[in-house]
Amino acid sequence: MRVFLKAGVPGAREAAARGDVIVVIDALRASVTITTALVVGAVRVIPVLTVAEARTYLGRQGYLVAGERGGVQIEGFHLGNSPTELWRRAAEVRDKTLVLTTSSGTRCVEAAREGAAAVLAGSLPNATPLAQAAFALARERGKDISLIAAGVHDQATVEDLFVAQWIARRLAARGAVPADTWDDPPAESEAATVLRNSPPGQKLRSLGYGEDVAFCAQIDVLDVVPIYREGGFVAQGVTG
Repeated sequence: MRVFLKAGVPGAREAAARGDVIVVIDALRASVTITTALVVGAVRVIPVLTVAEARTYLGRQGYLVAGERGGVQIEGFHLGNSPTELWRRAAEVRDKTLVLTTSSGTRCVEAAREGAAAVLAGSLPNATPLAQAAFALARERGKDISLIAAGVHDQATVEDLFVAQWIARRLAARGAVPADTWDDPPAESEAATVLRNSPPGQKLRSLGYGEDVAFCAQIDVLDVVPIYREGGFVAQGVTG
């Protein structure tokens, strides 16, 4: 079983063409928002590409609409792309379907879903259960694994690469083999510093989302693995 590390929509399309198990990594913040929504009780998270498509769900019974552009919550939406906001408003989210549109992460999901053996959402808060689930799925289906760093404008960013490399290490510990040679990432103890000082982290902090940046830097605090099924992410049981 090989592990590829690729970036953005082109990387997701390449992985889908191989039929890989794909992990979409948008460390700040889409992967964490998707995971947190399921942890606090959302029944499904539907990623959509455009603001216009997301708006079509406004007013529908049982749906909440969330999203950002440039890090800022879209006007008229119920929620932004904020995991800590989901925690604070868990009672509203429980038993609802969350529709989410973001600048990068949801684009990679759209590119990955056609042809992939499975599409998962990965981040530091669910890194170990995510690696466990991805490895089990790839072994069961006889596939390789691709870690897709969502990045910005299809270019990998330091925080997404950091998360991808540490998930790759967890996969290697289970017996997966890197498809390429990668530089060693900073120590896991540096996670908060890496995310805080990354350009997206600095931007989010300047917009008042420092709490989100800190939350996204926590390791293994969420035990849910989002898997894409029938148009949206649901919680995947972890085995193996």
